[in-house]
Amino acid sequence: MKRKIKRAVATGMSLAMGTVIMTSDVMVSPVMASQINGEKPYAVELYAASNASYNGLYYSTSGSYATITGYDGQSTDIVIPDKIGSYTVNAIQYGAFKDNNKITSVKIPSTVTQIGNSYGSGAFENCANLKSVSIAAGAETAYIGNATFKDCTSLEEITVPGNYTTIYSDAFRGCRSLKKFVYNDNGISRKIQNRAFYECTSLVSLSLPTSLNSIGDEAFSGCSSLTAVDIPEGVKLIEYGVFNNCKLLKKVVIPSTIQRIGNSYNTGAFQNCTSLSTVTIKEGTQAATIGSNTFSGCSAITSIVIPGNYSNVMDSAFKDCKGLKTLTYSPSINGITHKIGSYVFENCQSLAQVTLGTGLESIDTKAFYNDSMIAEVNIPVGVKSIGQEAFSNCTRLSKLTLPEGLTVIKSGAFASCKSLKSVVIPSTVTRVTDSYVAGAFENCTGLTSVTFKEGIAEAVIGQDSFNGCQSLLSVIIPGNYGKIGDSAFRNCTSLKSFKYAQSVNNIEHTVGSSAFRDCKSLTSITLEKGLKTIDSYAFCNTNVDKIDIPEGVTQIVAASFKDCKNLASVNIPSTVSSIGGAYYGGAFENCSKLAEVNIAGDKNIEASIGYSAFKDCVMLKSIVVPGNYNSIGEYAFSGCSSLTGFEYKKSSYDFADQSIGSHAFYQCIKLNDVKLPTTLGTIGSYAFYGCSVLQKAAIPEGVKTMGNNAFEGCKALETVTVPSTVESISRACFEGCTRLKNVIIAKGDTDAKISSYAFQDCTSLTDISVPGNYVNVDSYAFSGCINLSKFSWEKGMYGYDNQSLSGYVFDNNNNLSVASLPSTLGTIDKNSFYNVKSTFVIEGETGSEAESYAKTKGITFRKYSQPLSINAVILPSGSAKDGDVINIQANASGGSLDYLYKLVVYNEDTGKWGIVRDYGETSGFTWASSTGNRKFYVKVKDSTGKEVLSPALISINKKLEAKASYKYVNNNIEFTALANYGSGNYQYKFIVYNVDTGKWGIIQDYSSKNTCVWNASGASAGNRKFYVDIKDSNGTVARSAAMNVSTQTGLNVSLKSSAAQVNPGASVKLTANATGGNGSYQYKFIVYNTATKQWGKVQDYSSSNTCTWIAGAAGTRQFYVDVKDASGKVVRSAVNTVNVGNGMSVTATISTNANKVGGKVTISGAATGGAGSYQYKFIVYNKTTKTWGLVQNFSTNNKITWTAGSAGDREFYIDVKDANGKVVRSSVMNVKTTK
Repeated sequence: MKRKIKRAVATGMSLAMGTVIMTSDVMVSPVMASQINGEKPYAVELYAASNASYNGLYYSTSGSYATITGYDGQSTDIVIPDKIGSYTVNAIQYGAFKDNNKITSVKIPSTVTQIGNSYGSGAFENCANLKSVSIAAGAETAYIGNATFKDCTSLEEITVPGNYTTIYSDAFRGCRSLKKFVYNDNGISRKIQNRAFYECTSLVSLSLPTSLNSIGDEAFSGCSSLTAVDIPEGVKLIEYGVFNNCKLLKKVVIPSTIQRIGNSYNTGAFQNCTSLSTVTIKEGTQAATIGSNTFSGCSAITSIVIPGNYSNVMDSAFKDCKGLKTLTYSPSINGITHKIGSYVFENCQSLAQVTLGTGLESIDTKAFYNDSMIAEVNIPVGVKSIGQEAFSNCTRLSKLTLPEGLTVIKSGAFASCKSLKSVVIPSTVTRVTDSYVAGAFENCTGLTSVTFKEGIAEAVIGQDSFNGCQSLLSVIIPGNYGKIGDSAFRNCTSLKSFKYAQSVNNIEHTVGSSAFRDCKSLTSITLEKGLKTIDSYAFCNTNVDKIDIPEGVTQIVAASFKDCKNLASVNIPSTVSSIGGAYYGGAFENCSKLAEVNIAGDKNIEASIGYSAFKDCVMLKSIVVPGNYNSIGEYAFSGCSSLTGFEYKKSSYDFADQSIGSHAFYQCIKLNDVKLPTTLGTIGSYAFYGCSVLQKAAIPEGVKTMGNNAFEGCKALETVTVPSTVESISRACFEGCTRLKNVIIAKGDTDAKISSYAFQDCTSLTDISVPGNYVNVDSYAFSGCINLSKFSWEKGMYGYDNQSLSGYVFDNNNNLSVASLPSTLGTIDKNSFYNVKSTFVIEGETGSEAESYAKTKGITFRKYSQPLSINAVILPSGSAKDGDVINIQANASGGSLDYLYKLVVYNEDTGKWGIVRDYGETSGFTWASSTGNRKFYVKVKDSTGKEVLSPALISINKKLEAKASYKYVNNNIEFTALANYGSGNYQYKFIVYNVDTGKWGIIQDYSSKNTCVWNASGASAGNRKFYVDIKDSNGTVARSAAMNVSTQTGLNVSLKSSAAQVNPGASVKLTANATGGNGSYQYKFIVYNTATKQWGKVQDYSSSNTCTWIAGAAGTRQFYVDVKDASGKVVRSAVNTVNVGNGMSVTATISTNANKVGGKVTISGAATGGAGSYQYKFIVYNKTTKTWGLVQNFSTNNKITWTAGSAGDREFYIDVKDANGKVVRSSVMNVKTTK
C-alpha cells in the first residue's frame, strides 16, 4: 500500500505541462507544476501512486482503491469511472475540482463512498458552470463531504442516493440555481449537517428520506423560494436556523419523532418565514422541545397546535407571529410536564383563542405580552408560576381563570389588561407580584372584582399589584396574607371598601407604604386582629370616615392616613408604640374633618407621637395622650385650629422623661385647656406658639427645659406657673403674651436663668418676683412690658455675689416703679434699667451692689420695706377627676427674704384638715386628685418668722359618668360609649336586656374599645334595652342610661309588573311593596337578560317604590327589587318575568332595478313586529347629484309609484314608524335610469 506524502516540492523545478516526472515513487501532477510556476491550481496535494493519470483525471491509489485527486482535461462533461485499471474508484479527494469553471456536468459511479472530507475545501466547490450532477446509488454507505458543491451557482438539480448517510456542512451552500433536491431513502439512518443548503435561493422542491435523523444548523436557511417542507418521520433533531428566512415557505409538517427543534439561544429553525401559514406538529411519545425563536416573525401563521409530548416551548418561539389567531397546547401525555418560556407569544397581536392543556407547570416572562386580541385565558391545573408580564397589555382579556395549585403570580403578569373584569386568586398563591417591574394586575382599569381565597401558607401581595385598577369596588384580604405591599392598591379610585381579615396561624400583618393611597372613594376600612404595622402613606388621601385600629398594631407609620379629608374618628389601641411622622407627612396630617381621636395606653409599652402626626387636623377639638407616650413630636398638633383641650397623662415610669417637641401645638388658635403631667421634662421651641386663646399655663414640677418661643404669641394667656425644676425660661418664651398678668416662678434648688426676650412685650404684666436660684436675667427679658411696675429678686442660694442683671432688661418699661434687688446680685449692666422713669426706686440692702448702682445712676435707693405677701394658683382649677395631678405654684414677695412654703388642704366633705407638705424652700406642689371637694392653702414664712396664708384654692373632683348612643349601620346597630371624669383608662362593657323574655346578655365584655356592633338582622322581634358599663382605673363602675330598641318581624317584599308580554319600545311599570323590618324603605330595581346573561340596574336605591322600564330587544327579562330598611337589612323579591316580542322590521320590494326616463317604478313595504299601527315614509337618494328627496312622508300607505324624471343612479329606502314612535329603515333598493 502506497503512502500519501505531504511535503513541498523543491522550488526552482522545471516541469512541463501534461508531463509526469517520477522521482523514486513520488509523483507530481501537472496541477502542482502549474502552482509552482505561479498558475492557479486544481489540486495541491502529492500522493504516492503508480498510474496517476486517466483521461485527464489524476488519482492516487491505496491498496485496491483509487481516489480522484484532480483534473486537467479538456472535456466539460466529467465521468468518474468506477475502475481505473484494477483499482476501484471509491473517493473524490476534497478540493479535487475546486474552482474549475469549465466543467458543466459530473457523473459519479456507485463505487464512490466519499466525496470530499468532513473538513477542508469542497471537491467541486465554486465550479460556477456545473449544471448537472449524477450520483449513482451504491451498496456501501457513503457521504458528501464539507462544502462539496458549495457555490456551484449553475447547479439546478441534485438527487442523493439512499446509501449516502451524511451530507456534511456547507455541501450545497450558495447553489443559487438549485431548484430541486431529492434525498432517496434506503432505511439507513442519515443526517444533513450545518448550512448544507444555505442560501440556495432557487430551491423550490425538497424531498427528504424517512430515515433522516437530524437536520443541522441553518441547513436550508435563506432558501427563499422554498414553499413547502414535509419533514419525514424519523427525524429527531432540527437544529437552529434550519429554515430561517425561507420567505416563501408556506407549509411545514413536523414529524412525531422530533425531540428538539432549534436550541435555547440561536436563530430559530423557521424564524422569519414570513409566508409560513400552515404548521403541523405531530404528537410523539417522547419529550420534545421547541427551541428559542423557532417560529419567531412567522407573521402568516394563523393557528398552532402544540402536542402534549412537547415539554418546553422556549423563549420567543412564536414571537411576532402577528397573524396567529388560535393556540392549543394539548394536554400532557406520558406524564411529560410543560413549560412556556419567556416572550414565546409576545406581540402575537391577532391571537384571540388560547387553549392550555393539563401538564403545564409554568408560563415565563412576557410569554403572551401585548397579545391584544386574547379575550379569555383558562390557566390549567398544574401551573405553579405565571411569569413577569406574561399576559401584560392583553387589552381585550376579559375573563381569567386561575387554578388551585398556582403559587406565584409574578410582577406585571396581567398588567394593563384593561378589559379584565374579575379575578379569583386561588388559596395556594403565596405571592402576587415578586419584584419591582410592575404590579401583577397594575392598571387593569376595567377590573371590578378581586376575590382572594384564604390559604394556609403565608402569602404576600407585592408592590403595585393592583395599582391603578380604577374600577375595583371592594377588597377582602384573607388572614393568611402577611403583607399588603407598597402601592398594592394605589389609585384604585372606585374602591369603596377594604377588609383585612383576622390573622390565621399567627401570621403577622403589614399594610405597606402607599398601599391604598389615593383611593378616593374608599369609605370603609375594616382592620382585624393580627395587624402589626400600617406603613407610610398606606391610606393617604382616601375617603374613609372612621378607623378602628385593632389591638396588636404596633406602628402607625408616617403619613399613613395623611390627607384623609373625610376621616372623622380614630381609635388607636394600647399596643401602638409609634404614631409616626416625618418631614413628608404625619400619620394623620391634614385630616381636615378628624374630630375624635381616642388613644389607649399601656404602661408596659413605651410609645411616641411623631413629627406632624396630627398636623392641620382643623376639626380636632380635644386630645388625651396616655402616660406611656414619652414624646410628642415636632409639629404633632400644629395647625389644629379647633383644638380646645389637651391632656397629657402622667408617665408610666417614675422618672421625668416625657417631652413635647418644637411647634407641637403651633397656631392652635382655640386651645384654652392644657393639662401637663409632673413627669414632663421638656417643652420644645414654639411648642404653644400662637395659641391665642390659651389663658393658663400650668407648667408642672419636673419640667427642666422650655424651648425658645415656647408660648410666644399666646395673647390670652393670663396666668403662668413656672415650676422649681426649670433650668431656663428660654429666649422669647412668653414674648407677646399681651394679657399675661400673673407669673409665678417657683423656687428651685439648682441654678436657673431668665433668657433674653423671655417676657418681651407682655404689656399686662404689673409685677414679677424672681426666686433666688435664678442667677441671671438676660438682656431684654422684660423689654416692652409697659405696665410692669414692680420687680423683685430673691437673695441667691449661695450667699455670695453670683447673680447678674444684663443690659436692657427693662428697656422701654416706662411704668417701672420699684426693683427689689438682692444682696447677692454681683453684676448690674449699666443699661439694665435703660430709659426708666425719673421716680423709679431700687430697693436693697445697705452696702450692696444695688445701692452702689443706684448712686452711680442717680436712681433713688431705699432699704426693703414691703410687707410679706403671697400669690398662689391651682391648675386645673375647678373640676378634676381621679388620678389627675393637681399643680399648685406659689410665689412670695416683700417681708424679709429667704422664704419657706407650706401646703395645707381642707376636705369640705369630711370637714378635716391635712398637711400636704410642711415648710420647705421650693414653692411648687403636686397632689393626686381623688373624689371630693377640697380647698388648698399655701403658707409662706419669711426669715423673721412672719407667716401669711394664701386665699383658698378650690378643686372639685366629679364622679365617673357614662353616656352612650347608637345608630344603624347596614343590617346592624352600632353602639358608641363616652366616659367622663373618674380616674381615666376606661374599660367598656356592652349589655342587653330583653324586655319580652326578661333575660340579660353580654354583647361585648370589658375592653378598651368604646364601640360595638349588634347584629339586628339575626335577632328575633321584640323590645330590648341596651346599656354600657364603664369602669375606670380605680375599679369604679358607672352605667349609662337605657337605649330602647325595638326589632320588627322579618322584612318582606313583592314585585308586580304592568304587563307580562310587550313589544320593543313599550313601557313597563314595576311596583314594589315592602312590609316588616325597620321601616323607612329604600327600593332598587334590577333586570336580568336571559339571552345575554347580563344584569342591569333600572333604578338605584330611592324611596320610590315604582319605576318604568322601556322594552328593548326581543327576549325574556327577569325583574327583581331589592328593598333596604332603616337598619340596612336588604332582601330581594321573587322574580317577575316579562317577555319582549320580536323587534320591528320592514321588507321592501321594487318592481324593477332599471328603466328609462319617464318609466315607472312601483315600491312597496311590509312591516312586522314592534307596536303595530305602522306608518311608511319613502325617500330617494340621487347618487349622480348626491341629493336626497322625499317621495312620500309618513302615512299608512305602504305602496307608491315613482316616475323617473332624469337619467342617473338612485337609491330608494322605506322608513317605518310604529305606535311607540320607533323607526326602522329598509335595506337599499337601487334603480338605474337611462335616456
